[in-house]
Amino acid sequence: MVSVFSLTKPKGDTMLQKAVYLFVVIIISSMTLIAQERMVMRPDGKFYRFNGNENSFEVMKIKPNTDQKRVNPIVRNPLSVSEVLDTLGYNDGSFNTNFGFFGQDWMLQWFVAPADLIIKGFACMMDDYGPPFLPPILEGKIVSIKLNEEQLLSAPVEWDGYYQASGNGYNDITAFFDNPDRTGGWISTSGDPEPFDTDIWSDSGVGFLIQPSGLGGYLWIRTNEFFEPAILLHERFGIAFRNRGITMDADRVGFLAGIIGVPGWKFYANGRFNPGVDFGWWSREYTWDYLVEVEFIGDIPPEIHSFTTVRSGTSTGPFSIDAVITDENPIGPAGIAKATLWWSNDDGTMWNDVLMTGIEPNFTGEIPAQVINTELLYYIEAEDIGGMNTISETKNFFIFNPSGASTLVIFNGFDNVNGYPQDYYFGPDIFNLKLYFDHDVWAYGPIAEDVYQYYQNIFEITYGEPEYYSDVEIRHWIEEDGSRNYFLVGDDWLIFRSGYTDENYYPGLFEYDILGLFHLYNDVSYDGTSGYNIPSLLFPQQSSLFGQPMLDLFNSYLPSPDSLMYNSNYILLSSNKIDGFEKLDDVVTDMMVETRGIGGVPSVELKPTGVHRTLPAGNKIVFLGYNPLALTTAIDSTYPYYNWSGFDSSNVCYQTLKWFGIDIVTDVNDDSHSSIPKEFSLNQNYPNPFNPSTKISWQSPVGSWQTLKIYDVLGNEVATLVDEYKPAGRYEVEFDSHSDKGQNLSSGVYFYQLKAGDFIQTRKMIFIK
Repeated sequence: MVSVFSLTKPKGDTMLQKAVYLFVVIIISSMTLIAQERMVMRPDGKFYRFNGNENSFEVMKIKPNTDQKRVNPIVRNPLSVSEVLDTLGYNDGSFNTNFGFFGQDWMLQWFVAPADLIIKGFACMMDDYGPPFLPPILEGKIVSIKLNEEQLLSAPVEWDGYYQASGNGYNDITAFFDNPDRTGGWISTSGDPEPFDTDIWSDSGVGFLIQPSGLGGYLWIRTNEFFEPAILLHERFGIAFRNRGITMDADRVGFLAGIIGVPGWKFYANGRFNPGVDFGWWSREYTWDYLVEVEFIGDIPPEIHSFTTVRSGTSTGPFSIDAVITDENPIGPAGIAKATLWWSNDDGTMWNDVLMTGIEPNFTGEIPAQVINTELLYYIEAEDIGGMNTISETKNFFIFNPSGASTLVIFNGFDNVNGYPQDYYFGPDIFNLKLYFDHDVWAYGPIAEDVYQYYQNIFEITYGEPEYYSDVEIRHWIEEDGSRNYFLVGDDWLIFRSGYTDENYYPGLFEYDILGLFHLYNDVSYDGTSGYNIPSLLFPQQSSLFGQPMLDLFNSYLPSPDSLMYNSNYILLSSNKIDGFEKLDDVVTDMMVETRGIGGVPSVELKPTGVHRTLPAGNKIVFLGYNPLALTTAIDSTYPYYNWSGFDSSNVCYQTLKWFGIDIVTDVNDDSHSSIPKEFSLNQNYPNPFNPSTKISWQSPVGSWQTLKIYDVLGNEVATLVDEYKPAGRYEVEFDSHSDKGQNLSSGVYFYQLKAGDFIQTRKMIFIK
């Protein structure tokens, strides 16, 4: 039997405990892919942003392979046993990242025992290795985990620390307490305690060494090579693999990984961003595709296979929730005693329970009707006749109230309707509320089809891999009315659906019929070995509707820059992925990109990356294969004239407002468009990474004494940028590394923190010399 890994909780929890357990992911197969950038909250109340700022050689996207999904380990790794075996794992089929680790690096993924069990074996999905393209030697061990489930799930992407190992030849650090080369204690770089404890399975601190014969399938280690460890219900343990290559930053091994909200850890033997500086453990947003083969020796909890996902929309309910739940306990009696639907309409402060009806495996419950502008959270709890409980992931939806505006701006994959970069797409005048266009904003996940009917114009902006695709609903909406207009931005919109491969489009497909494309050149910034962190050259097309304004802006800069560049890595902390394509004859090219590679092979050509068209019925369509906010003219001494071209009224976003005929208002003094913010917010600095300067902005709904300070990774204060009373409003300051406040700044990670009354928020930024 193969099942998805789950977490359990004991019978009789209080309501507070139930709320805490909402942070615990259990039936991972029902989880959806989380956007590349999202906010998470640590138990100390601090918020951190996940982002995709990766070394291109460390993280590479791959086409999902159905052969790489979970398989019965008895087939892959025959074990001469007759006991009931099961497999714990996280890959829900969405894993599409090749995540590399190098000589002396470790990668660890944590698990929580869903029952008393014995570990029979564990495995990793290895995608590639090399150079030097020789099978690497890996070391595998099992360690105990100190952090609880809530801390594990809310771990931010940050530098955590290391153990001292004087004289070991690898920066005098080591990964685990029981490693033979450890000479000292845990050194915390984040202020957090050590996440791991002593070894559960190793040979005096040394794991089992294994060298694969080739690629394909899971690479298994049998625990009976040493002994078969027993793990009790709810105990936490980590599966860790080490690259035994003797050269740090070389001997690459690639593991299959995904982003599903279960952070893994990587031990960077020589540092993540700065070699020889930020070395040690980093908690990551990625989950490694590890499997654990177990023999259950105690009762196991029920399994929630699936339950209804309610799309955000205008319906006020009631909402019927169906669930498929089974209990296939291999030891003792089996069966579902009850299933409960829990829901909250106050952000989890209070929870309501509904006893679901039905018999195994089908159960149903109902969330009662709600009022508009309400966000609902809900999850399923199942209990078997032995008293074992399973809690599902928490889903959410929003009851949306259209304002009557004719335009909807959709932020696909964003957690909030405001912040950075959401507030910046339409240029500085609208950002500062000198101008305004009447519109609604959406950042509530997949959209119910009825919502589209309220609007004449839709702007859909995706950042990284889309959280969802709405092309079926958008096509219906467009075909119903020739006066409806659609704008789509997506540096990953095409390639995520194609599985990161080149692709032909033909009649009947949305890309062909609506966008006007017939061939995709997937991720032309990548030449097969590098490119994700290197800017791409862009060429606005003279006399085109959206190219000419950008060309005029470029020509207005003094001193004159030599090129316009796409640099999402610098502006948005994401890879510089950009698509080229071939278009139909009626489609007008506004922006061309100089390719670095086509199909993963070096090739320098010019291809369209920004286009617009008018459909026969009159619909106006704009599509960009890049993020328009990430346009610059320089980032370093090689290109000395930096201008943030993406944040300008010449940007295609602002220019599209005019083409769609959307009124841009100059008088915004009425209450409905007040410039007073509704909540505190500290935005991500831009650019980031930066050199020599960066801008930090924030907003305040009320007047208060405010301080804005910068700290290094050890918590030392670097600079005070603001320390004064400020009225309600929006603010921005510049931090310059050449100023007195930034003098002697070394390359690395820094934190900036805003305090305004009871509001405290901290964000991370990176300075590169």
